[in-house]
Amino acid sequence: MGLNVFNFEAIGVMGLVVTVLVFGLEQLGIGVKEENHLNVSKGVSYVAFWFGGVTQVITAIYMTLFGFAGPASTFVATIFALYGFFWLVAANHFRYGGDKNMLGNFCGVVGIITIFLTIIAFKLGLIWPLGVVLFLIILLMFSLVIALTGINPKFIKAAGVFNILIGIGGLFLFWAAVTKGLVL
Repeated sequence: MGLNVFNFEAIGVMGLVVTVLVFGLEQLGIGVKEENHLNVSKGVSYVAFWFGGVTQVITAIYMTLFGFAGPASTFVATIFALYGFFWLVAANHFRYGGDKNMLGNFCGVVGIITIFLTIIAFKLGLIWPLGVVLFLIILLMFSLVIALTGINPKFIKAAGVFNILIGIGGLFLFWAAVTKGLVL
């Protein structure tokens, strides 16, 4: 079995699903004690780093080097690279602190790039689940802009809802990636 047989996409999507579900629950305040928020931030930083960042960056590198998805590898690798590096930046912010306005601006830029990726997905006919998940990421990024830049901090709850919805949509991507080529 060569390297091109393994669908590394499943690992990257798994990282996405775990990360957005954990962040969504945290943003909604489920299972979080407010007086311990500094420890929560450090805790989620590890999830963002390992599951959100490392798994997706490794997936992007693998897809770039081995191109198992053919011409679509560039598109899919770009998606994994963008969000993998996004989560590495977010992990650093949650672990060591930083300016929320800068993080909000960063989310805005990621949101703009996601608009282009969503248009490409729709043009390729990849509406469900990929296009829908990308659209939800656009909504997530702009809700984070509103929450983090101080326009309306209560929008962090909307971000939590969008993270949960992305996680649910991501489960369908995960299923497709894990079962690709299997007869079930």
